[in-house]
Amino acid sequence: MPDEIVPLEIDGTAIFIPKAWNAGRPWDARPWRNGVLAVTGGWGQFNPTVGALALAGDDGEHPKDGIYRATSNGQKVDPRDPFFTLSITFEFPLPPAEKTWWGKSSDNRVYPVSFDRLHISYHAPGEREMPYLSLLNDLNPDDGEDLGDGWRTVSRQYSNRTVWFRFDALDWHARGGTLPRRLASSDSRGEGIWYHYLPLSPRGWSADFLTIRLPMSRWRAKYAAAETLYDWLGTSPAKRNSTQRFVWWQDLRDRPTH
Repeated sequence: MPDEIVPLEIDGTAIFIPKAWNAGRPWDARPWRNGVLAVTGGWGQFNPTVGALALAGDDGEHPKDGIYRATSNGQKVDPRDPFFTLSITFEFPLPPAEKTWWGKSSDNRVYPVSFDRLHISYHAPGEREMPYLSLLNDLNPDDGEDLGDGWRTVSRQYSNRTVWFRFDALDWHARGGTLPRRLASSDSRGEGIWYHYLPLSPRGWSADFLTIRLPMSRWRAKYAAAETLYDWLGTSPAKRNSTQRFVWWQDLRDRPTH
C-alpha cells in the first residue's frame, strides 16, 4: 500500500494502524514478526487472508477513499467469535528453541510470546459477550476478599468448576458503572495464568491479555497501556504523536521466558 497508515472503520468506529506494524500472515514460517495481525471471527465483511485487508470480492482492489470498512449490519451473526480483532505483539525477541537430552529441538516459543500480546476486539451486536460477565451481575465494589492496593477477589461456579475473579475496586469506586472495568479471571486462586479483560468505548470494543505470576502491583500499568494504545489507534494520524512508544513490561524480569 502506498500510504504509511491503514485506516479501518469497524461498524462506524475508525482506527488507524501503522503499516510498519504489519506482522505478516498467520501461516508464514515462524518466528513471525512482532507487530499487528488483523483478523475476523470468520463472518466479517472483509477477508484479510486475500491481501492487505482487501475487501471481500474486490479482487485486491483498494477502496476508492482509502478506508477499509466492515459492517455487521445485515450479516448473520456468529456468536462464537468477535467480529473483528487486532492482535498486537510487543517488541521482544522470541526465546530460542530448547534442546532435549537426545539432541532434538523443542519449540516452546509460542507460550511466552502469548504474554507479550494484547488483543483489541469488537463484538458486534448480537454476539455473546465474555461468558463470565453474567456471573458477576450481582457484584458490588466491596464484595469478596480484600487483596490490598484496592484489589478484591470473589469466586463463582462455572461449568462445574470454581473460577476466581480479581477486580480493581479502587478504580470501580472512582469511575462507577455496573461492573468493574479492570477484571481478571482464573481457574487458579493463586499464581496461575490470569485472563484480563477491559471494556472500551464505544460499546462492543474490549481489550484482553494474559499474565502469569505477575505481581498485582504491575497489573494497573498493563490496563493503562492497553487503554492508551487503543485511544492512540483511534486518533487520526494528523493529531496523534507518531513517535509515541508503548511499554508492555515495566520490568523485563516479569516477562515469562519458558
